[in-house]
Amino acid sequence: MCFLKHLQCSVLEKTVLFKQELQNEEAKEGKQVKLTCELSKPDTPVKWMKGDTVLYASEKYEFKQRGTVAELIIRDVRSIDSGEYTCSAGELKTTARVKVNGRQS
Repeated sequence: MCFLKHLQCSVLEKTVLFKQELQNEEAKEGKQVKLTCELSKPDTPVKWMKGDTVLYASEKYEFKQRGTVAELIIRDVRSIDSGEYTCSAGELKTTARVKVNGRQS
């Protein structure tokens, strides 16, 4: 139960934090990369970005969200997939770097 004024209470109850932030990942070309973060509230809507570009579900990108855990799976990675990826929940953000290494001959 909240003993603060109604407005303050509702703001506090909506505050979401990252319990686990994204971690940098490294993979070989052709493999997949999974980025995972955990939020303090279940089923919090998140947005995934690469740099300044919003990502959408496709053959390349898959989004999963179970309870407090949000995942981005990047399939068949190539060198062009290297870069910074961000998961944001409102104003809150966590970012990790993905490094894709060339295939071994």
